[in-house]
Formats: sequence, C-alpha cells, structure tokens
Amino acid sequence: MNEQIRRAKSSATLLLASILGLGYCGPAPAHPTPVDDLMRPSIRVVSRIPLVFEVQVNPRVAASDVRIETPNNLSGVSLQCVIGSVVANQKYSCQVSGAAPKTDTTLAVVVTGRVTELDGHQHFSSRSLSVINPDFDVELFRAEQRQERLERRSGGKIDTVSPRKIP
Repeated sequence: MNEQIRRAKSSATLLLASILGLGYCGPAPAHPTPVDDLMRPSIRVVSRIPLVFEVQVNPRVAASDVRIETPNNLSGVSLQCVIGSVVANQKYSCQVSGAAPKTDTTLAVVVTGRVTELDGHQHFSSRSLSVINPDFDVELFRAEQRQERLERRSGGKIDTVSPRKIP
C-alpha cells in the first residue's frame, strides 16, 4: 500500500511539473503498470529530441515472441519490434522512436509476450510503460481542456470566435 501511495505521489509530482512547464532534468522515469512481470521490461531514454528510447526485455520464462508497441503514437498503434523465440533470463533490446500528440504528457510503450505453457496452452504476458513526452505543449493542453469544458457546459459544439452554441 505504501508503495502505491509513493508511486501515485511521484506520478502526480511529475505531471504537475510538466503542466507548469518546469524542466525535469535527469533520467526519464518509466512508470510500469502492474499487470504481470514475466517479461521484465525496462526502458532507457537515448535521445529526447527526437524521442528515442531503448526497451530491454529480460523474460522470466521462455516466450514464442515478444512485441513492443507504442499505442498512442501519432499514427495510432505502431508495432515497433518483434523479438521471436525468447529464452528465459536472457536480455533482448530494441530501439524505439515515437512521437505522442503534443497534448499527451506521456508516450506509452506496451510489451507483450506470448507464453506457451507445458500443456500447450498459450497466454499473453503484458506490461505497459510510459515515457514523459518532451513535446508536451502546456498551452495547447490547457486550450483543449477549456474547449472541452465549454462544450460540456453548452451541450454541443462551441464556435471558437464567440462562445455560443452552433446549431
């Protein structure tokens, strides 16, 4: 429970810093979403502009393949690499480049491994990581939020020149 509280405070602090436009120096943190840890992925930022990072996989169990995807890339879900037939406790890496929309604070990376059990049953091991988006535009983000609030209040589309309902 304390780990969850610490993680939530850390995430909130980073989000607040990026919204306020405060520069964050140092390594870009990756925040894993706890689904399972069979593939044990880790992430390391190689370059911020353009955003390039290395995803390393050190699986606990053998898998027939591992897929690394960026679901919120500008072009939709983007398959970055496929590593076939991974062996347990070996390290595999893949360099990934991506771009999130300027209104997204982070770029998500999903690592999915197809694991075959001894009885032949297959299941997927999935883990999601996120990298802080260096192209995050605070003003554009705030403008979109204001636009959404106006639309919710008015119950329809809003003309950006004058705040009135468009029929």
